[in-house]
Order: sequence, then C-alpha cells, then structure tokens
Amino acid sequence: MGSSGTGQAVKSWCIHVPMENVVTRKKKILCGSFIAFLLVVLFAYVAASVALDRFSRRLMSELVTKAETRGIGLSQPSFESARLSPFLSPIWSGIAAKLSRSPDESSSEWDLQADRATLHWKFDNRAFLIARGVTLFDISAGPRGREMTDRQIIVDHISYQIPFDLWHPKSVIPALLQEFEQLSSEGTTSWPLGIDGVIVCKVKSKPVELDLEVVQRGNVNSLALMEEGVASLSDLFEDKLTETEVELIASYPLRAARLLQIKDTAESTSTKANQKDSSVPQDAYRHVLWSYLLTQAYDAKFAEEVGNAHETGDTGNTEAEREMDLHNNSIGRKYAKQGIKQAGVLKQLMSDPEVQHAP
Repeated sequence: MGSSGTGQAVKSWCIHVPMENVVTRKKKILCGSFIAFLLVVLFAYVAASVALDRFSRRLMSELVTKAETRGIGLSQPSFESARLSPFLSPIWSGIAAKLSRSPDESSSEWDLQADRATLHWKFDNRAFLIARGVTLFDISAGPRGREMTDRQIIVDHISYQIPFDLWHPKSVIPALLQEFEQLSSEGTTSWPLGIDGVIVCKVKSKPVELDLEVVQRGNVNSLALMEEGVASLSDLFEDKLTETEVELIASYPLRAARLLQIKDTAESTSTKANQKDSSVPQDAYRHVLWSYLLTQAYDAKFAEEVGNAHETGDTGNTEAEREMDLHNNSIGRKYAKQGIKQAGVLKQLMSDPEVQHAP
C-alpha cells in the first residue's frame, strides 16, 4: 500500500505541472539564444569595422606610393573613421588629402575634404563609390609661399562606378590611378560618372559660381562646366570671351577658375599700367602678360591653345590685329620660358623690338 501511494503521488505531480511554465522556459531559452546571436553579430560587426579601419590605413600608404610612380601628387591622406553600414558597405568619414597634378601644374595643388564616402559593391565585379560634402580648395604659390586661394570646387554628391573585385580589392588601384590621371589632366574618364557641384571663385572682385556637369561622348564621360554660365561672364571683361574661348574654359573645369582670374589679372594690370603711363601699349601688354601667366601656370602648349581660342571666330578684330595678338602671345610664352620675373615683364616689353604695338 505504501509503495502504491508513492507512485500515485508522482503520477499526480507529473499531471498537474502547469504547461505555461514549460512554455515560459522555452521562451527564455529562445530569447537567450537570440540575444547571444545578436551579441555575436555585434561583435563580428565591430571586429569587421576595426579590420576595415586598419586595412584602409594600410591601403592609403600603398596608394601614395603607387600614385607617386605615376607622377600624381597625393600626400597626407587621412580619415577620421571607417565602418560598415548595415548592408556591409564600407563608409569612411572625415576624409582629407592633398592632391596635385604634375608636371603640368606643379605650382598648384588641391586640398581635399569630404564628409563621407561609401563603397556600394555589387556581385558583378562593379562598385559605386559615392562621396558627399566634397570640397576642393586650390592652394597655389604666392608671395608668402603656398597659400589658400578663393578658388574652390564644391560638390554635394558624386557617384563613380568602378570595376571592383571583392576578393582582391587592391587590384583596382592601378586602374583607379590611371582614371584619376586622365580625369585631372583631360577632364575625362571611361567609367560612369555623376556629379552635382559648382566651381566658386572671384572675378573682377565679384563672386562667381559655375555649375558642373558630365557630358557623355561615346564611351567617354567628360567633366565640364555649363557653357551658358561661362558665357554670362563675358560682360565682366573689356576683352570679351569668344565662343571658342567659352567652349575651352567649359571643357577644363579644374582649370576654369584660374583661367578666368589670369585673364582678369592681365586685363586689370595692363589697364592700370597704361593709366599710369600712356606710353605703355595696353593691348600688347595685356596679351604678353596673359600668355606669360598662362605658361607659368600650365605650359606653353596649353597657353597657346587658350590664346588661339580667343582669336578664333567672331572676335571683331581685323586679320592684321589677329596676327598681332597671336604674335604678342608668343612673346609672353617666350618670357615665361626665359624665366623673367612677372615684375620685370613690363620693363622687358618696353625695350623689346619684337613686341608689336600696332598692326
């Protein structure tokens, strides 16, 4: 009787255990497992972001070295942080670097700052490099050494489609540098490019803002300025911009602000010199100084291209005046190659029998 009573008690206990307690324990186990899974994922995410940060910093050093071998100046590259987005896209914040394109523009460099850059990769060997809040400040040689100018490129958004191998990310560096070299020198790239930005500077002491655009010509994408914006500046100058000159300036957006300011400097300097001394040939001095400054800033070939653009089309000049202006442009290029200081250009011009004062 005693053992039978004990068995009945156990049986009674098993039958009367509340099912809600069993369910509760299962929920706790599932909840604990889910929290543990989230912690593992969080740990993996943090670890991956740390790895991305370290990899990116090593990659920057390699990028500087490879850029140097291609004649591209890249110095002091940095970023504040690197992390992965919830979609596993790398994000870099607080980006900064100094860029220069040598040898043509060795006297000028760009100070780059960007709020954020994101690499959205696809699984078809493509990726989209998207940058926001990008500003490029032109730094040029001045009387007190290198100094910040008022020339800026301000980009709200830029999208660049690049070939990308997820398993070999460094393999894109040579092609990326080649495209950058082509973009900085010719303003063209074979990769799809989208941009929303402006060029900002001062001309005749007035603030100027010119819209950037991308023009597609076959398989080539060209960075350019909207021509109507450039043409609207013609009235600022005594010597108006010709249609060909507008097209050239618009096709060189990275040089546009400097080209406009060089034209401004040559015009205002020659005008003031003539007002001070009427024997100074204002037109000849303007052309000589303009071409001289262009050659100093870039090279003789590009200076000649700019000068020729100004004398092409409906300029209002006679053929004799056109030939005179082109000749005086060549004098300016010669002075620059001879190493004559800018302050000595007028003195040299006044005693140079080759300079044409009249057609």
